Amino acid sequence: MHRVYAPGGVVAVRDADYAAMSWYPEYWGMERWRHTYRELAERSGGESDAGRYLRGLARAAGLVDPVIATSAWTYADAGGGAMVRRTAS
Repeated sequence: MHRVYAPGGVVAVRDADYAAMSWYPEYWGMERWRHTYRELAERSGGESDAGRYLRGLARAAGLVDPVIATSAWTYADAGGGAMVRRTAS
């Protein structure tokens, strides 16, 4: 992407870090899903925790001063209902 973007353009990348995901209460089905996803990603040559490597990958691609931001997603409220709240920095 760095090679082909226009001067003054933006290269935007978003990825997850599956090893850092957590949930409460702990649920075996989610642990099984995460284990399966990470195993399949590895078998296919992917990286399930690519989010933690994005700064290094950007620099290796030639981006001089990448701007890095993070976000957290919450999928529950106090009453047990579903909601999504995203925070970014």
